[in-house]
Amino acid sequence: MKTILITLVFLSLFCASFAAVDVYYSSKGLHITRSLDNVKVAAISTTTDAAAYSTKGNMEITVKNIGTVEKRGIVLSDGLSYIPSGTKVLFSKTPSIEGQVATWNIDTLAPSQEYKISMNVSGAISEELFKLLASPQISYSPLGATLSAPTSAKVGESVRLSLLSEGKPLANATILVLGPGNERFSLLTDSAGQAAYIAGSSGFYTYSSDDANIAIFSTEIKPATAVEAPTAGALLPKESTQPFDLLPFALGLAMLAAVAIALFTLFGSRAPDSDSAFPPTSGSTPPSAPSSPQFDRSEELAAGQGLQTRPQPLTSMPEGGNSTLPLHEEKKMQEVLSQEANAQHAKEGTKSLYEKRKLELAQKQAELLKKAQAQKKAIAREMPSAKKRSAIPPAYASGTVRGESAVEDNSIEKTIAELERIRAKLKKKGAK
Repeated sequence: MKTILITLVFLSLFCASFAAVDVYYSSKGLHITRSLDNVKVAAISTTTDAAAYSTKGNMEITVKNIGTVEKRGIVLSDGLSYIPSGTKVLFSKTPSIEGQVATWNIDTLAPSQEYKISMNVSGAISEELFKLLASPQISYSPLGATLSAPTSAKVGESVRLSLLSEGKPLANATILVLGPGNERFSLLTDSAGQAAYIAGSSGFYTYSSDDANIAIFSTEIKPATAVEAPTAGALLPKESTQPFDLLPFALGLAMLAAVAIALFTLFGSRAPDSDSAFPPTSGSTPPSAPSSPQFDRSEELAAGQGLQTRPQPLTSMPEGGNSTLPLHEEKKMQEVLSQEANAQHAKEGTKSLYEKRKLELAQKQAELLKKAQAQKKAIAREMPSAKKRSAIPPAYASGTVRGESAVEDNSIEKTIAELERIRAKLKKKGAK
């Protein structure tokens, strides 16, 4: 009996459990805990009463859904390279093993629900190696959902998002928001599947979710007040304009006005020189030729030659001969203008002489007509009777007395014919 009691005490002292080692991992709303507990066991042989010691490794993997939406189609994969070779492993939930990788199909986990897997190893497991193990690989099939959000908004406005799954509001789903300047925050949908935030800065806000499979979507946040870029050369108006701000501008205008008045007084009020070298223009009245009691061809030619030989300075050239034309072009232009001026003055002078001579001839013809009528009346009074005709002087009978009147009539007819030739010549010059 005493031996049995000693054995029980011995077993209670040596069957001690070492402190467990826990390693934590998180992935897409799932929390994974991997625990190790090496247990040392002492056993007494029934035949020799000697104590035998052994160590067993107890492992446990816990998967918990820490999200707010159930996860479906969860698959967990973990490597077995840390388990010593030659040891036996007992699994609480049998996995599918391929090489040194064990895979468990967890299926669905509701929010806050856990899934535990226990493994008992017949040998000890190195705690240092256990801590350096890679994270278990876990995956799931997110719920198909549709996210609705505005395409644009302004800074300070509320941006409302809506999440639907299979046509129904997806409540308690997490929406991750990535804003400008690496701004990050998360939103939780309400029972209606909606969430909202206040845009704090301008830029693009992009949405994603670990609880649902949504297409990437962004909202452009614009400044609260649109500021147009100034165009080249434009002056931006001041926010407020005071009366004294316009004083420099008004003084500048006054100075410009004073300078303009001074220049006008100094140069603009001068009268042109009466002794100007420029000849009268084509619209001025040319000098009349001296009157003469007789007008014949030689007088016309003399008047025309006098008008043509008179020099005519060029009126279209600037004062001082400053011209931008070449020298030969300038001379050619002077010759053309001089010819035109001479032709114009000749035409006007000849026409004036023609009108004056025509008027004198008309007056002379009227006087001759009156004189002829008076002579006829006198002759009619003095004409002798038939008895006295024989006594008419021979000179009158031969027509010498009447010849004077005939000579005068012939002179008038010649003058009229000459006037007609002058008129025809004027018409030809006017046609040219």
